Amino acid sequence: MLKFVAIINRFMDSLPRNSRQIALLAFDMAAGAFATWLAYSVRLETFHVPDREQLLLYVASMLVFIPPFVRFGLYRSLLRFNNYHAAESTLLALLVHGCLFFLVFSFLHELGPRFPRSVALLQPIYFGILVLASRFALRTIVRKLVKLDADHKRIVVWGANSLGGHIAATLTGSTTHRVIAFIDENQEHWGGILGKHRIYGPEWLARTGPKSDIHEVLIAMPHLTRSDAARLRTRIEAMGFKVNWIPAIEDLLSGKFRIAASGEFDPVKLLNRPVIAPDEALMRNCVAGRVVLVTGAGGSIGSELCRQALAFGARHLIMVDQSERLLFQMTQELQPRAIAGKAALSPRLGNVRILSAMQQIMAEFRPDIVFHAAAYKHVPIVEANPAEGMATNLFGTLNIAQAALEAGVGRFVFVSTDKAVRPSSMMGASKRLAELGIQALGNEAVIRLPGMEQPVARGTVFCAVRFGNVLDSSGSVVPIFRQQILAGGPLTVRHADATRYFMAIPEAAQLVIQAAAMAEGGEIFVLDMGKPVRIIDLARRMIAAAGLSEATDANPDGDIAIQITGLKAGEKLHEELVIGTELRPTMHPKITSAHEKSVPLADYLTLIEPLRAMHPRQPLPGDIASVIDYAPSNHSIDRQAAE
Repeated sequence: MLKFVAIINRFMDSLPRNSRQIALLAFDMAAGAFATWLAYSVRLETFHVPDREQLLLYVASMLVFIPPFVRFGLYRSLLRFNNYHAAESTLLALLVHGCLFFLVFSFLHELGPRFPRSVALLQPIYFGILVLASRFALRTIVRKLVKLDADHKRIVVWGANSLGGHIAATLTGSTTHRVIAFIDENQEHWGGILGKHRIYGPEWLARTGPKSDIHEVLIAMPHLTRSDAARLRTRIEAMGFKVNWIPAIEDLLSGKFRIAASGEFDPVKLLNRPVIAPDEALMRNCVAGRVVLVTGAGGSIGSELCRQALAFGARHLIMVDQSERLLFQMTQELQPRAIAGKAALSPRLGNVRILSAMQQIMAEFRPDIVFHAAAYKHVPIVEANPAEGMATNLFGTLNIAQAALEAGVGRFVFVSTDKAVRPSSMMGASKRLAELGIQALGNEAVIRLPGMEQPVARGTVFCAVRFGNVLDSSGSVVPIFRQQILAGGPLTVRHADATRYFMAIPEAAQLVIQAAAMAEGGEIFVLDMGKPVRIIDLARRMIAAAGLSEATDANPDGDIAIQITGLKAGEKLHEELVIGTELRPTMHPKITSAHEKSVPLADYLTLIEPLRAMHPRQPLPGDIASVIDYAPSNHSIDRQAAE
């Protein structure tokens, strides 16, 4: 029976809101007529059968309640969220209805038909009982069915106070979360009840343990300082529970706490410089009406390249990524845009390390331009897995370049990084070696790569685009700092003097496309990213943007502390964008072409051949290291600072 009612409930939920309002109105009309019949039957002490004249009163009872019910919003409120205020509105509407019914009754009584006067008193009482009972019953049934029909996450609220009570009340009708208990450190509250939930001490939570079915602990202690909240969070996490901190509603309204889960940071303010505006004519010239392929399409840069390609008129967008989850998300996001722009959208799962897979995709779609953004980019991870980094960043790049060359792709753009300049990490070294490969391919007229049966006349324009850190990309400092602020701090900074070049995700993707439009072959384009930014200054801007203050020795009561942790292996104190000083201007004022040494393709292929069988922990061979000026850094200060 409950399962059947649950199905009916889901069906009702699927109906438009006005349909549900009409159904509720029809029920109230039936209740008005039934209340009139019941009033007559009680008054006459018999089963009442209305005559023709009495039917007028029945019709009136089905209509007279509508104006006050509409006026007091009884058909606007949602049943499952009805509360004291909704009950108050219902009682006022019933009171007005009683008065109106009495007036209509008196008017009809004077016209001729005689009605028992007690009906005018009994009908509003019975009607009120029916309305209140039906609302309460529906509210209870809906809430019960919501609980039966949902896989709830069980929540414990730490803080038996007004905020905790608000949270519990808000989640009462939730389909995803359910409060099961409160925790409070005040012993006087232990064993008490808040709402309908029991209050326990912290020991109860510790005894319950992480193997229980408690999914999360919400800290509802609005008056805690950030440092105290951070300590409490650590304490609860030590018990084995996931923790979230809920700010006070007053803080949210006043703007004291302004961070949203999606991030509320203005890139312009964080950069402390204006965002570079794109040359739209250059953008359209590059992608409009063309078949565009993007590798790493689910990543931060790759996904933005996909968005920009569709925005500027690509005829067909092929998204390549090895992550099914990311590829699905991008397809869901971009499909409506592709339909609106009358563009084709083709998601393809593929790993750039598998040459045959890339050749198959290239042969299928014959793209006009390829943006190669797939890479392993996190320095500590690649430092711990150098062979994997080389396999993807270096040989994966050569695979996709070979497949593009064989398919007759018009332009191939390699997305590089400032970490490739005089690299101190294996990630930077792998990207620098890939840059040299793209240069070599771009400078040769006839190309023969390993596995190619015959040399191929180069018809593809190869180029690379180099830039620094991208704000809010996955794994970058902005999302890390955001989570640390939400957790109450501290913000971890590697070195007080560490600097990085930063730019926003859209401007990075736009400048990559514009650079591609200007390529003639073999260039390494460098994007103007302004002056380098101290990481610690960025951290302070984010603390200020959240409406908080930094905790220092001079301000021990501040909200968020900054902790210096030291540079990790492979990390530099300062990054660079160019090798040497010679930069050639382009038609775009914010893009230059770096004139840097290159290696002939035959020598290059001989140089990197030993890396194909690189041992997982093998250091970079000396001859390769000297060519790319590789100097590994395992210290807190890099060699540039030491000089």
